[in-house]
Amino acid sequence: MKNFVKEESPSCTTSGPCRLNKDDAVSQTLSKFFPPVRYKEMGTKWVKHVSAKQATPIEMTHVKQEVDRVLKVRCSRKAPLCVIREDVLSDLIREILRQVTIDCPEQGLLLRRILDHNEMEFNAYETLLRFTDAFVGRKWAEWQHWKADRARQISELEDTKRILEFQAAELKHKVDQLEKKNQEMKIKWDAARMEEIKYYKKTGEHLRAQMDASVLPNRKAAPQFPSGMMMIRDSGAVQKAGKNQLRYLKSAKLSV
Repeated sequence: MKNFVKEESPSCTTSGPCRLNKDDAVSQTLSKFFPPVRYKEMGTKWVKHVSAKQATPIEMTHVKQEVDRVLKVRCSRKAPLCVIREDVLSDLIREILRQVTIDCPEQGLLLRRILDHNEMEFNAYETLLRFTDAFVGRKWAEWQHWKADRARQISELEDTKRILEFQAAELKHKVDQLEKKNQEMKIKWDAARMEEIKYYKKTGEHLRAQMDASVLPNRKAAPQFPSGMMMIRDSGAVQKAGKNQLRYLKSAKLSV
């Protein structure tokens, strides 16, 4: 509520200390909180002052309904921070400050301090919210980048895993083939070894039988000599039989 008064030059002829009554204190406090607005219209200078008249309950009810209607029309929200609600309620709180100041200027000063502190707190929360949105957006972008990078790494590792599994299967197949081949070669080598042993055993038995057959008839057909002469003849026969046996063994070995 504002009063329109024609601007006049100030005229104050009092000297010495000036004592203000309640009305003057209210007027000065209201002028401090709500500075007068000066403007010019049709060549006349006007000053718009705030009204020092207390509002009636009917007017306050009308103001409350008007505030609710404006908040609903402008689609304000209660949380987290709403600039529309701040704009609408700032006019309402200014009206409350005017009425409190009219009742008691000292309470008006205290309420003004509270409102200034509340405004500073609101600005701090608004700044924090703005930087929080930027921080959350940056972290969201970093998380999306990290997610895409991890998905790419997982895909690469899965491809590497499949390649290594395929290589491991190939190596296992080669190992199985080599073990099978070595086992077959071992069986063949053992069989050849056994055949060779059997052959040498049979050859040894055959040679032993031939040696016995060649030595025993000579012993049976040996003539009767005196004891000394027979020993000499027997030793010669033994040497001759031994030489024959060696020749036979050499020839048998060469034939083998």
